[in-house]
Amino acid sequence: MALFTIENLTFSYPGEAPCLKNIDCSIEEGELILLLGDSGSGKTTLLKHLKPQLTPFGKREGMICFDGREISTGTVKQGAVGIGYVFQNPADQIVTDKVWHELAFGLENLGLSQREMERRIAEVVSYFGMEEWLYRDTNSLSGGQLQQLNLAAVLCMQPRVILLDEPTSQLDPIAAKNFLFLVKQLKEELGMTVLLSEHRNDIVYPMVDKVAYLRQGELLFFGDRNEAVRTLSNIAPAALPTVTRIYANIEVPPYERPPFDLAGGRRWLEGKLAARAADESETAFTTRETNIEKDMKKKTLLSRRAKTEGIRGESRKHKIAKGELAISIKELYFRYEKHGRDIVRELSLSIKKGECFGIMGGNGSGKSTILRLLAGLERPYAGKIKLTGKTLYLSQNPQNHFTKEQVAEELALVDSDRIEAFGLADLKQQHPYDLSGGEQQRLALLKVLGQEGELLLLDEPAKGLDEKNQNMLGQLIRTICASGKTVVVVTHDVSFAARYCDRVGMLFDGRVTGTSDVREFFLHNQFYTTITRRLTKGLLPSKLFPEEVKLGE
Repeated sequence: MALFTIENLTFSYPGEAPCLKNIDCSIEEGELILLLGDSGSGKTTLLKHLKPQLTPFGKREGMICFDGREISTGTVKQGAVGIGYVFQNPADQIVTDKVWHELAFGLENLGLSQREMERRIAEVVSYFGMEEWLYRDTNSLSGGQLQQLNLAAVLCMQPRVILLDEPTSQLDPIAAKNFLFLVKQLKEELGMTVLLSEHRNDIVYPMVDKVAYLRQGELLFFGDRNEAVRTLSNIAPAALPTVTRIYANIEVPPYERPPFDLAGGRRWLEGKLAARAADESETAFTTRETNIEKDMKKKTLLSRRAKTEGIRGESRKHKIAKGELAISIKELYFRYEKHGRDIVRELSLSIKKGECFGIMGGNGSGKSTILRLLAGLERPYAGKIKLTGKTLYLSQNPQNHFTKEQVAEELALVDSDRIEAFGLADLKQQHPYDLSGGEQQRLALLKVLGQEGELLLLDEPAKGLDEKNQNMLGQLIRTICASGKTVVVVTHDVSFAARYCDRVGMLFDGRVTGTSDVREFFLHNQFYTTITRRLTKGLLPSKLFPEEVKLGE
């Protein structure tokens, strides 16, 4: 018997058109299901309907059954215990000041004995390897640790199903991978049922049993992940993992055994390259590849030489006077507590006018702190910051920017064409807090970008955005830079940084290190690089994006 049965589910928020339309599907116990769709397609609304305590207010039609009974007829305890939920923002779910108390909080509310609580906490802490930070303050944890704590606290309740709403959107690539592997373990080792909404499908897609795809509230596909490739490659190729997209761009339907992960993708690509080279001698093949690599090295040297001479790279469409700086940082030091550790130390950095500079690094490394220092929200205790022009700042939490009762009021200074392009025109009458996470992110972005300023500081601007809106944002950033303004982007999204930044640096040990031209940065990294680069490294030279992979070259 199915664990969840959804029949003809239709839902509308008060005074609005339906955002879920005639949803029909069944979810079997022990399945891991990936929920895909553009921002605002209804993913979060659907997930919240599966957790009675979170069901949004509005008009609902149809039926949802959990374990054979209408979900709304179950007791509060059954819903709280049987169905766990992990939110998009790690900090939103934390309610106590200590890690151990966060784990105990839900158990205390269930009225469990001290002995039972200790047994459950001990088991979960050991499973997750959390012993070393069990007694730490929750506000001292990184984003990855906070999200792991949220998942652990949910597991202490021993649920049958876990719902995860874009749980890695604020995590760096390595923390996101570690978190999703924990989810995989829960499915494989505990037989847990998992529904996961996630934009990082490169990591999670190989783990899933089924895929669900929503568009404007309609369930356009629900089924096996292999079958999904045949459907989504036509209607939503961006929803597929990068490896599979490259495969579908080269192969022709029907797709018999599409690769989903890097290992499978590299085996497939090696086979294609070997077939292409079958009529060539091994010597000729090796010589040609060697020459290509030599040519790329030559181009890299020329690029470096051009850069030192003040010539702009190919991604730049305008000229800026050599040495004209928008930001100059010299020997900067900062700590949050008088006797605490330095979050920023010995930091020196120069960013030119008209440049888009990307800062990457792990959760808790201090990336947001640097933006707050540049925005004047924090003050260093040593060092100097010199800025040219008015500064605009986008916080990592979009809700920090909302002060009005309606979207239309928030966007009073924003061009109507831009509002339309970012998909917010039909949401003008809504309260900003009623929007989805991706819609809130777009609203905050447009509000900040609608102001006049020469220096834009953007903290995770691509967070929660689907590929379409990421591309619009990226093109907008390029237009802003082309006008001579400067953008500094803190981001965990490797692909976004690779496409739209001019230079990128890694924040490590309080300093920005490894700063270089964007292609050079990502072509030489092993972990902080694009999936396409990992797939093609050693097989095809210098590829960063799916559209660059062509075997007929």
